[in-house]
Amino acid sequence: MIKNLIAYFSRSLRPANPSSVNFEVNSNCNLDCVMCARAEYRDGRTIWDLAQFKKAFNPIAPSHVAIHGYSEPLLNKNLPQLISYAEDNKSKTTITTNLILLKSIDQALEIVDSGLKLLKISIDGNSEDVYAQVRGVKKLAVVKENINIVEKAKRIRNSNLPLIRLSYTVTHYNYHELEDFISYVSNETEQGVVFFQMLLFSDTHLKENKWPIVQKEVFYKAIVAAKNMADKKKIKTNLDRVVKYFDIYWSAYAVGEKLQSKRICLKPWFSTFIASNGDVMPCDLLGLGG
Repeated sequence: MIKNLIAYFSRSLRPANPSSVNFEVNSNCNLDCVMCARAEYRDGRTIWDLAQFKKAFNPIAPSHVAIHGYSEPLLNKNLPQLISYAEDNKSKTTITTNLILLKSIDQALEIVDSGLKLLKISIDGNSEDVYAQVRGVKKLAVVKENINIVEKAKRIRNSNLPLIRLSYTVTHYNYHELEDFISYVSNETEQGVVFFQMLLFSDTHLKENKWPIVQKEVFYKAIVAAKNMADKKKIKTNLDRVVKYFDIYWSAYAVGEKLQSKRICLKPWFSTFIASNGDVMPCDLLGLGG
């Protein structure tokens, strides 16, 4: 009965246009991460200009815009224009980037001046060797320096925006560096928010095609230790949830089973993913090979 009521009201309350749209404004990337199959489905040549962005944006005019996809948004030199256009039209903007391609303080100032609300930075390790295992290159020092450059640009403009969220994908490569990463965030950055993404093997395309060689108890202990350190250092994370639902995450992680959940996903009612080639899908998780 309750599920039927939820379904009924979800249909009746569905907006004419999605309130959140993810625009993949280019199809190329500077990395070849171990868990990403982007290269199999993207030609690496598509780059949207402002006119193309307007054509996709204007009929929808969503309240929230994510300008990224299975690509690196900083490879699109039109990015500040696209962000500014969305912001000028009352859309709150977000991008996700590995931040390797930030070249100067001037480029960082352009990002701050664009009006960007949230900058998500992917950083999957706290040592060059571990970072390279996941991301394929030893560029961790570059990423950390570029975080400092963005923080400097915000200080120059006396701006609290964009908010910065560091994103760490937890795998068998890097779980043992979680505490070190929390320590880095606390001691060497001005950031206080970290999102830890549990890698679900059923949703990935690991190039080496093998399951992790790590004991469940060891993995769990590392996550709990990181949670305790984050609490002590007053770093906001989602590790409370990871610990609470660890058994479910582990089942998907270690065995490769799909998550079994009775929750109703409402995302398709409110969001849309528009791929660089123009394909439209209800969810960014369907953005590859759909």
